[in-house]
Amino acid sequence: MVIFSYMPSHEYINKIRENRFASDLYTCAAPVLKTGTFSVPLTAVLCLILLGVVLKAVLLFPAEQFTSAMVLYIVTYMALIVSFPLGETRRLSASDRTAIWASAIILLTLGIITASAIR
Repeated sequence: MVIFSYMPSHEYINKIRENRFASDLYTCAAPVLKTGTFSVPLTAVLCLILLGVVLKAVLLFPAEQFTSAMVLYIVTYMALIVSFPLGETRRLSASDRTAIWASAIILLTLGIITASAIR
């Protein structure tokens, strides 16, 4: 198993001249972003923070009700993150699956805000 690969200086200079070096640097990050292992949990965390701010600052939930609701929502969002399929599927591409899950999390957040505002 080779951990480090040796690149002679002339190959390094040629990659920089041809602008291939910049694309080679970030090839390891692309699969993580496309498969959703980073973007779906990030979407869930940002939606949970937004939900907490809206419930507390805009809708003025009482402290007891806010705490119990947020515990329920944290468990719900964690269940969504854990149930996100990481393996490859034949029916959907990884980017489509990520978009579907992220939009489902956003729609869930908007639905909770709407239902809380109506009460």
